[in-house]
Formats: sequence, C-alpha cells, structure tokens
Amino acid sequence: MQKFLFVISFFIVNLCPTPLCALNIQEAISLALTKSHTLKEQEYLLEEVEYNLKIAEGQLYYPTLDANIQVQNTEDSNSIRGGNIATLQLRYNLFNGFADINNLESQTSLLNVQQYTLKATKQDLILAIKTAYIQLLQQKHQLIVAEESVKLLEQQHKETAEFYRVGIVPKNDVLKVEVQLSNAKQNLLSAKSTLTYMQKDLERYIGEKFHINDLEEVRFHLSIKTFESLQDIMLYSRSELKALEQQLESKRYIIEGAKSDYYPSIDIVGEQSFSQKNTNTQSQTSAKLEISMNLFSGFSTTNDIQAKRSNMLSLNSQIAALKEELDLQLLSAYESYTLAISAYDVAKEALEQAEENYRIASNRYKERIETTSNFLDAELLLTQAKTNLLINRYGISQAIARIIRITELEEK
Repeated sequence: MQKFLFVISFFIVNLCPTPLCALNIQEAISLALTKSHTLKEQEYLLEEVEYNLKIAEGQLYYPTLDANIQVQNTEDSNSIRGGNIATLQLRYNLFNGFADINNLESQTSLLNVQQYTLKATKQDLILAIKTAYIQLLQQKHQLIVAEESVKLLEQQHKETAEFYRVGIVPKNDVLKVEVQLSNAKQNLLSAKSTLTYMQKDLERYIGEKFHINDLEEVRFHLSIKTFESLQDIMLYSRSELKALEQQLESKRYIIEGAKSDYYPSIDIVGEQSFSQKNTNTQSQTSAKLEISMNLFSGFSTTNDIQAKRSNMLSLNSQIAALKEELDLQLLSAYESYTLAISAYDVAKEALEQAEENYRIASNRYKERIETTSNFLDAELLLTQAKTNLLINRYGISQAIARIIRITELEEK
C-alpha cells in the first residue's frame, strides 16, 4: 500500500504543473519575454531582413554564372541532322549607376528598422507585464480591504442587533447596517472575481502558475525628475522614432538607386561554348564588354523618383506626428506621477484620521452617544481611505513604469 501511494505521489509531483514558489516582477518579465509569440514574430521578421541584406551583398560583390544546353534535330526529305550546343556564361557587373550600392545601404537601413521594431515590441511587452503585475498587487490588497470592511460591518451588525433586542435602537438601524453589510459582501465578491481574472491574465503572459500570496512587492525608482530631461531622453532613445528615421534613410537610398536609370550599365562577360553537329565537336571561348543604356522610357523614371520622394515626405509627417503624440503621452504620465506622489502623502494622513475617527465612533456607539448612521459613515470613510492609499501607492509605480516605457529610460 505504501509503495502504491509513493507511485501516485511521484506522478502527481512530476506530471501536474507546479505553481512557482515565489514571483517578482523581473522574473515575470523574463518569463514573458521567452514565451511571447508576438516577440517571436518580430524575431522571424528580423531574420527575413537579414537574409534580404545577404541577397543585396551577393548582387553587389559576386558574379553570376549560367549554364545553357540546346538540343536540336532537323529532319528533311533526304536526311536527319542533329546538333547540341552547351554554353557556360560568367557575368560580372562593373557599373550600374550605383543601384546595387544604394540597394545594399537601403537594406542595411531596413535591418535597423526591424531591430528597432523588435526593441519597441519588447518594451511594449515589458510595460504590459508591469501593468498586469502592479494591478494584481493592488487588487490583492484591495481584497484585504474588502474583507476587513465585511468584518467591521459584521461586528457592527452584531452590536446593533443586540441594541435592538434590548430596545435601545429602532429596527431601521439594524436594516441600515444590513444593507451596508450586503453592499460590502457584494464588493468582496467582485474583488475576488477581479483578482482571479487578473491572476489568470498575468499567468497567460508568463506561461506559469503562481500563488497570489507569493507575489513580491515592486519598487520602482525614477532617477531623472524634470520633464524637460525626460523629454530629451525620449526623443533620443525612443525605438519607434529611430525606426521611422531609419525607414526615411532607406527611402533616400531607394531614390538614389532609382536614378541609376540615368546611367549606363557596364558588364564584363566571359563565355565558353561547346557545339556538336553530327560527329563534329567545336569549342569557342569569348570575352566581351557590354554597355547598355536606356535613352527614353516615357518619363517613367522621373515619375517613379517623384513618387518615392512623396512617400519619403509622408514619413517626415509621420515622424512629426509621432513626436507630438509622445510628448502628450509623456506629459500625461509625468502629471500622473507627480499627482500620485502628492496624493499618497495626503492619503496616508487621511487614513490615520479615518482610523482615529472610526475608533472614536466605535467607542461612542458602544456607549450609545453616537448614531448608527454616523458609525456607518465612519466605517465607509475608513474603507475609502484605505482604497485611496492603495490607488496612489500603486499609481506611483504605474506612472514610473509608463515613463520608463515612453522614454525608454535605462532602469537601474
């Protein structure tokens, strides 16, 4: 029997998913980065661009080698004649109006674009994890506040019911407490449901289960305090801006490459051919310099260049619009940060006052020199003060996380 129980325990331990013993925000971020499908998608796109760059390098630095074989049989009334021709051609471009060089530079810029896009995607994911983690911590403590509220009201209901039993208070006082208690219980159920959802949301990101009580607290620090300094860092570091700037650079090289149609193309060609007719075999080796140039194409080159210039100008507008949007995002996050800092100090003081007010109201109620309504108000003020403290406490962390994402400030 003991052996059987040991085997069952072994399978439970090894086959059932085990929640993480503890989880901090850095571990959550690391797990999410390794398991994100969105991030993998961008990594594959980066790999594609790297291969495109190798193609451009091959077109610039290497010749082309082609083989061709022709088999021919001709039949007339008198005889059948046959012939085979095999040709090996080596071609190397000496000049094509710098089209290949500009194509290589354009692909290099596009590689930088994808690298910055990958970085931006990673930063978005990190912010999403921080937001989910912070909100989960806040909701965990909000559940505790809801539980404490129910306990206080249950105690008050017990006292009020006793006062009613001995005829000290009217029945409507008991009903007031019961209504307030019912509301508190509904808030508790809602808090539990929200907490469960938020935990599942974070588990979806990291691909692991964890115990809610094992979450470690977060401590973010903002080393740079002034808005202007943060703005300068944002304009210098933001990946989306750099991606657009590199895309703009790629467009410039594409335009220069399109101008290659105004220049001749020069190729050196070496050719070795073997021909066989009936029983005779001949070979021929040749080398030649080919120069070709388009003299007129119906203004297609000019119009193509103008179209590409218009596209490049649209990118300039995108960059300007993005800078304005980022400025507004930074201002919003910065104002949220400064407000949460100030409001947190006020909320701490308000909580102390609410606790003292509740203590006094409770004592006065027991002595029957405080009304039931005032006692209920004291409990409501205490619960609200606890909630406000949580909102501002975690609001500071959330605002810092947003500022770090917007500016891509290096975390220390």
